Amino acid sequence: MAYPVVYPEPVVVWVANQYKAAVQSQWSRVTPDLDDWRGLLDGVVGLLPQAWSGGSSDSVCQWLGDVRSSMQRCCDGCDDEFRYAFNGQPDLVESTAWQAHWSGSGGYRSLPVGA
Repeated sequence: MAYPVVYPEPVVVWVANQYKAAVQSQWSRVTPDLDDWRGLLDGVVGLLPQAWSGGSSDSVCQWLGDVRSSMQRCCDGCDDEFRYAFNGQPDLVESTAWQAHWSGSGGYRSLPVGA
């Protein structure tokens, strides 16, 4: 009489989600730059009409306002993408999941405003 082979149930080990941690780390590094860009463009758009009038100042102010709106949409979109990536991940994952072994490479390099 042959006995059936019985395999033990696999043990599920839950570990911290390394991918979620990396997203949070990069998001916190990007946020000050996004705030700097928003503030810089708000300041320029607010000061330009006071500093320059006549000639082509109206069209330049309009153009700069459009640039500010585009940059604000970009900054908001960047922030939204990080929020979506972060909120879409669980805090814990199985030890065999790709998120448990995320190492990431490169990362975000902060560029000075105006570079």
